[in-house]
Amino acid sequence: MTGADDVELLARMARGSAAEARAALAELYERHAADVERFARRLLPGESDVMDCVHETFLSAARHAAAFRRGSALPWLLTLAGRRARDELRKRRRRRRREERVARAEASAAPPGPAGLEEQLARLPAQERAALELRFVDGLEHEAVARVLGVSLRTAKEWSKRGLEALRARMGDWQP
Repeated sequence: MTGADDVELLARMARGSAAEARAALAELYERHAADVERFARRLLPGESDVMDCVHETFLSAARHAAAFRRGSALPWLLTLAGRRARDELRKRRRRRRREERVARAEASAAPPGPAGLEEQLARLPAQERAALELRFVDGLEHEAVARVLGVSLRTAKEWSKRGLEALRARMGDWQP
């Protein structure tokens, strides 16, 4: 510890050499991490979420060190941690609502098909199953399937074709 105050540490982080910035960040972390962690524990449920919040807080402080002007950095760090925690909680709520919507949609719009279709789909390789579900359950065109899966149009069509061929071989004359 150099005994520098928070303003000096943040100034070194903003304008110092890479080595000085790292050393200043390490000292700032040592000085305030326990308080930031305690604060994050009140906001976030899991240990990994808390530690992610603490580390993201100090990374954000390093990126925005030039914005800090005076006094103790702790209130500023707690503000950064609070923002990070709220962002994480909002992201979780959005994900949970999206998953609930998808589950409701799947339950209400089960695709018509012969008995055992879901079982046969489950036996397909993941990429073929995903291509078929996007194409025939979600009603996407091949181009959209390719975008969603992050593959070329040719690959998306090939996966759909192989999946359909495998289903037909297992299920007779079934047509989607």
